[in-house]
Amino acid sequence: ALPSYCPEDVMLKLWQDRDYADFFIVARGGCEIKCHRAVLCAASPVFDGMISGQMQEGLQQFVTIDEAAAAVTALLEFIYVGQLPGDADCCMVLALLRLADYFQLPHLGQVCMERMGPLITETDIAEVLRCLEILRHVNNKYEDLFQCVVELVRRDVNLSIAVCSGLGRSAKMDAARDRKGPECAGQQARRADALNELEEGCCAGDGDM
Repeated sequence: ALPSYCPEDVMLKLWQDRDYADFFIVARGGCEIKCHRAVLCAASPVFDGMISGQMQEGLQQFVTIDEAAAAVTALLEFIYVGQLPGDADCCMVLALLRLADYFQLPHLGQVCMERMGPLITETDIAEVLRCLEILRHVNNKYEDLFQCVVELVRRDVNLSIAVCSGLGRSAKMDAARDRKGPECAGQQARRADALNELEEGCCAGDGDM
C-alpha cells in the first residue's frame, strides 16, 4: 500500500533541507538564513510585495531584518511548519511579536501572545511594556495584552520595582537625548503618555502591597 500523503511533511522537508533555496534573509550581525521566496510570498503579503515586484529585495534576492538570527530563524520555522521552538524565551517571543505585526502574520501574533505571559520576568518587563505600548494601537488584541501585562505589574511587587527602576533609567536617557537636540512634539507626547501610564501602574501596585 502507498504511504499516506501529508503536505505538512513536505513543508517540514523544505524547511529542514533547503537544498533548493533561492532566497535568504540577513539577520542582525550579518547572519544569512536560506529560504524559498515562494514560501515567503505565500505566507506574508509584505514579503510578497517585497519579493515579487521590482523592489530592491526582489532584485537582489535577499532581505535584511534587524533582529537576532535566532528570532529570524524562529520566524521562518513558523512560516514553514507552524511551530515555535519549545525553548523560546520572552526576548525571542517579543521579537517574533514585532515581526508578526510587520509581516502581517496574525496567527504567529496570536501564538506569541499566548506564549508570552508565563515567560515575563523582572529582566524582561520593561522591554515588554515598551514593545506593547507601540503595538497596542494596532488592534484590540494587542491592547488587551498590554492591559493584562499592566495588571500583572500592579499585582507583582518585583515586576513593579523593575518597571519603576526602568522608568528612572529611561528618564536619564531622555535627559541625555534632550541635551543632544530637540525631538518632534509627537515623539515627546507618545513617550510622556507611556511613562504616565506605567507610573500609574507602579503606584497602583505599591498601593496594593
